[in-house]
Amino acid sequence: MTARRENHYASFNFVVRVVGMKLHSGFNEVIFPPFLISPTTTSKTEQSLLEAPQRNLMLRRAYPGSLELYTWWDKTRHSRKPRSRVVIVELLDEKSHLPVLSWRFSGCLPVSLHYSPLAAQQSALLIESLELSFERIEMDYAGIKGTDQGAKGVGGIKF
Repeated sequence: MTARRENHYASFNFVVRVVGMKLHSGFNEVIFPPFLISPTTTSKTEQSLLEAPQRNLMLRRAYPGSLELYTWWDKTRHSRKPRSRVVIVELLDEKSHLPVLSWRFSGCLPVSLHYSPLAAQQSALLIESLELSFERIEMDYAGIKGTDQGAKGVGGIKF
């Protein structure tokens, strides 16, 4: 359960799960898109002026030597009806390592897969980056949905 506390939660302790995939390595960076609201408009001109560019979820990790993300991306680009997945990002408490906050992205599909440059003069890790489009985002305290207990620190928000 998420607890309000004097020390803010740190962003370094998290886990990413892709439902239906057994990942061989964890991600070391998650870049969230802005959570935007599309206003209701009456004319096409108003709509085109107010539309925001598509924002996607970005996952990055040191390349673990497996082709699991490439395989998902490759199947998506060759399929007439690609298989979307659910991606769950959980922020963990630094001491207990239990989830305190989660983001659930449903209807995820790879739109871009890329790798960091190869540079012989540096000894940097090869970074694999996966950009995902998604249909829906749900944000929950400690995995508890649909309630709003205010100061008790339990609640659920759907986008």
